[in-house]
Amino acid sequence: MSSVSLQIILSLYLQDVNLIFTLSEGPATSGQKQTCLQRADIVFLVDGSGSIGPTNFDKLKTFLKGITNQLDVGADKVHVGVEQFSNYPSIEFPLNMHTTNAELGTAIDNINYMSGGTNTGSAINYMSQQMFSQTSGARSNVPRIAVVITDGKSSSSSATATAADQARLNHISMIAVGVGNGVDINELHSIADDPDSSNTFTVNSYDQLNSIATQIIQKACQGKQVFASPFM
Repeated sequence: MSSVSLQIILSLYLQDVNLIFTLSEGPATSGQKQTCLQRADIVFLVDGSGSIGPTNFDKLKTFLKGITNQLDVGADKVHVGVEQFSNYPSIEFPLNMHTTNAELGTAIDNINYMSGGTNTGSAINYMSQQMFSQTSGARSNVPRIAVVITDGKSSSSSATATAADQARLNHISMIAVGVGNGVDINELHSIADDPDSSNTFTVNSYDQLNSIATQIIQKACQGKQVFASPFM
């Protein structure tokens, strides 16, 4: 066999090997975006009570930047809002304010830690009435999803459960995330949609939040609550 023939055979072999490796790697991803949510309104309702402390609150902000960076944010895609609560709720930014991941990251960096108590029920009511209002940019005919992140028991478990049930009546899917050993698992279950065990996530510390980010997004993708009627 001539040297030219050997070179041709070797070249064809290397092309086949390269094709095999390319196929095994699967399709390329764009910035690790989770595309199961193509259009949705998502509000992160975050606990800013005194038990968290500034250091852990910074870790919470890092988590928010990471999880929102996995979302396909855009004017006609996913919209994100953030509400912080302690004794009272506060809109950090509404759903219609930021339409790029870069804008979201900057806005999250600029959130100031509140400190105070844990009035979760009032915060959920405020979220239902204000964050998911037309004024704040909530849209009709898209999934409405709330992710509640807390490190402790609220000032009134009954008020929290009632507020979460009312949010569901307002067509908002509810996901509960508890951090640390001070959470009340029964209260988290009352916040989360049924089956509450699969819509509730717990981690031991704020350092571990990033480990459940993808799971939270995948659960959000299963949210079926849609406000179908136009706002009046």
